[in-house]
Amino acid sequence: MAIKRVSLILSSAVFLLLGLTAGAYYWWWRPAPAAPTALVSPPPPRTDADRVVDTAPQELLPALDESDPWVHGVVAELSSHPRLLAWVASEPDLIRVMVAATDRVAHGASPRRQLAALAPEGSFQATTDDRGHLVPAGPSFTRYDPIADIVNALDTESAALAYQRLRPLLGEAYGEIAPPGSRFDQALARAIAELLAVPAIESPELEATLEGYRYRDPRLEALSPAQKHLLRMGAANVRRLQAKLSAFAQAADLPAPETGASR
Repeated sequence: MAIKRVSLILSSAVFLLLGLTAGAYYWWWRPAPAAPTALVSPPPPRTDADRVVDTAPQELLPALDESDPWVHGVVAELSSHPRLLAWVASEPDLIRVMVAATDRVAHGASPRRQLAALAPEGSFQATTDDRGHLVPAGPSFTRYDPIADIVNALDTESAALAYQRLRPLLGEAYGEIAPPGSRFDQALARAIAELLAVPAIESPELEATLEGYRYRDPRLEALSPAQKHLLRMGAANVRRLQAKLSAFAQAADLPAPETGASR
């Protein structure tokens, strides 16, 4: 749904990342080796004419330690999806949880501990295609459709305005876990770049192992845990969510990701 009341909305940018990476831990994979080079280019720089300018009065934000009740109400306005609302109701310290999940994605790590409650229903299924290759079965991808739908329905420009308003809370929480001088803007930009580097593969070939499954293509097997979470959502969802992330990064005028960031 479109976001109607910008002054009361939580950072939709973080929700985008949460929706993208939530819950794929039901499909167990071996640890990935090294990260690949980016397969999708990051969004181009914004021009001054394209940037979102927040001209509304600055909203008085709650203290970080007291922000949960406000966040609960904000999320209820943001989306009526029962899975998201149930997670919000059961998860304390939401701002810190979302910042921690974003930071993990920025470093290529899995956010499964922060986002376990958003796991998709059902379990992974493999099948044999018409060439005799082992590939994921359709339901393995479509079980992620509700999460992708939540994210895709968010209004990009309103999300960018909301992000500008919530920078103080996000920055405060990020300062608790990041090295001195680090900025949440950069962490978010790195996380988005991490996810934009995921290829949209229709039917990636698999190999069965004692631990579960792995990709036959070494480039896919070399993706980071965070990137594999997105890849497991299926090509259609990858394209939808990458388009949303790219549009948000442009609308929010996020900085170019720093190079050489450690994982």
